[in-house]
Amino acid sequence: MKQFRVVQILLLGIITLFVVVMSFNQSNGQSPSTVVVNGLPMKKVMSDIEGTESMNVSEKERLSYRLLITKRDKKYVWSSRENKDLIFSKNGDYYDFVEPNGRGYIRVSIVDGKCLYMEHLTLGFKNITYWGVGEECNLK
Repeated sequence: MKQFRVVQILLLGIITLFVVVMSFNQSNGQSPSTVVVNGLPMKKVMSDIEGTESMNVSEKERLSYRLLITKRDKKYVWSSRENKDLIFSKNGDYYDFVEPNGRGYIRVSIVDGKCLYMEHLTLGFKNITYWGVGEECNLK
């Protein structure tokens, strides 16, 4: 019975913290952000001067490498990568999001009703590309 009470108190604390954080985020004078793309990678390709390696991303690792792009007002943000600002452009069937300082880019397309993406990161002379499927895609 004591353990049940501890769990109740813990849950109440988590809910209270969530409400406080959410009310703080809503009261800071900024409009709320909306999810543009939220996806999980299936494949990872790493490349550098020594070679290229391609691997499947395990179920366990996918959450760690989640892609999240959000939009607040007219500003796109790479929320899953240090909240870097992104420049958006639409080119035919492709939606491109480019980090202006050369950190990387994301290309998204809707194919057969699926939201597919490629997320490319540049880290010095090392390149990492994730290929994945968007669970949530709000492109207009």
